[in-house]
Amino acid sequence: MSAASFPDRARVDARDKVRGATLFPGDVPVARVLYAMTVPSRIAKGTMTALDTSAAMRVPAVVRVLT
Repeated sequence: MSAASFPDRARVDARDKVRGATLFPGDVPVARVLYAMTVPSRIAKGTMTALDTSAAMRVPAVVRVLT
């Protein structure tokens, strides 16, 4: 197996990255973003028969609870 060879290239962005001046997509604030999370079951191979989501829906920042 031979190693791939790449020509030496100037890293024109290296100085800004080292100084922390480079702007990455995660650095840009986005308005009205929704976040999601999953909650795993505490019982392996259990069967869900009912789920009361009313307490979660009363939290001001909660938009929707998907089950």
